[in-house]
This record gives sequence, structure tokens and C-alpha cells, in this order.
Amino acid sequence: MRPRLVWNVFRGFWARQHVVPGRRHLSCSNLPLEELFARGGPLRTFLERQVGSEAQLQVRRPELVAVAKLLSDKEQELQETQHLLHDENEDLRKLAENEITSCEKEIAQLKHQIILLLVPSEETDKNDLILEVTAGVGGGLRHASASIGGSEAYKHMKFEGGVHRVQRVPKTEKQGRIHTSTMTVAILPQPSEVNLVINPKDLRIDTKRASGAGGQHVNTTDSAVRVVHLPTDWHK
Repeated sequence: MRPRLVWNVFRGFWARQHVVPGRRHLSCSNLPLEELFARGGPLRTFLERQVGSEAQLQVRRPELVAVAKLLSDKEQELQETQHLLHDENEDLRKLAENEITSCEKEIAQLKHQIILLLVPSEETDKNDLILEVTAGVGGGLRHASASIGGSEAYKHMKFEGGVHRVQRVPKTEKQGRIHTSTMTVAILPQPSEVNLVINPKDLRIDTKRASGAGGQHVNTTDSAVRVVHLPTDWHK
């Protein structure tokens, strides 16, 4: 499978996450996630090929291959454990139930990790970010912003931008009814450093000198200097 096809699959998946009101966390019971990893689907076929050609891809995608193998092993373990639910021994059935719950959680985490590994990286993934919230239809809070920092903060938050549904019970609501509104969320990466390059040819330097009677430095010393950036007409 070509990488472009896999990326198109993920773009469709993330788009669905933005359109559906009331975003949900990715989990094993989340239908879009299950559809994405369905047997015979494009993503599942891609992962199987990655694992099958591990020797060739070990240098390019070692982490993806390792997580895909863990997912395959864990799913096989879950399938084998599910057979124990029909065992005559009650203690063994309870043990199997606990093991199944643990397996399902690990499988959901592995799937989420695979998604993050397949999403193309950006230079700003490791940056901190600014989160801006603006009121939409029926919104109470008009505008708010917050600075968020941490390890790969922008990488984990960059897909949260868009229109979100907000449900709340206002203090003025006497009957406890839930009010629904929308908020627009913008995720902006903070630049780690700014590299400013100015071409000397783009600058015009104007100088002025004092005139009239005065001391020995009159008409010989630049008493005022103005620098003009020609492309933008910005001056100082």
C-alpha cells in the first residue's frame, strides 16, 4: 500500500472526529477507531505488510513495526482468552474476564499509538502552543486563550482545532435544563525561536544634521538617523 493512500485514510478519520458533535476520546469501543482497524481494511493490510517486511523497514520505521507486532500479539492473546469465558471453572472464568478487560485497554492504547506514529510529523510538533477559544452559536464565554507547554504539546493537540459542542447548565437555569452551544477552538504553535534575516539592500538609511550657529560639531555630526525597510515601508 502506498503511503499516500494510508494518509488519505487518516485524513478521513480525523475529519470525522472534527465533524461529529461532542468529541469522544479514542477507545476500544469507539466505532470510528474499530472501523479504521477493521480486518481486511486498508490500514490493517498496510500494518500486516509492515510487519511482514520488517527486515527491509527496520531502519525506516522500527517503532511502527514494533507496535504493530505488539498489537497483533495482544489481539491473538485476547482471542485465546475469550474462549475461557465458556470454561466450567468459575474462578477461571472470572480470571479470564479480568484478563480480557486488561487486553482491551492495551489494544486501544496500541491503536492510538499507531495513529500517532502514522500521522506525518511537523517541525512544530515539539513546540508549546497557544489555545484560543471563541464563542460560536449561543456561546456564553466570548473569548479566552491559554498557553500550554510540555513534551510534544503541539503534536498531541494540533487536531483539536475546529468547532466543538459545549453543554452546560447556566446558573440562571431554574429547571436544570442543559444548554447547548458551540465554541471555535484554534491551536497555534509557539515558535521555538525566530530567525530574522534582513537584506542590507532592503534598507534605506536617512541622516539629518543640525544647522545654524553652534559648536564645532554642528553640520558635521549626524544628529538624527531613520532606517526604512523598503519592502514594507516600516521605519524606525
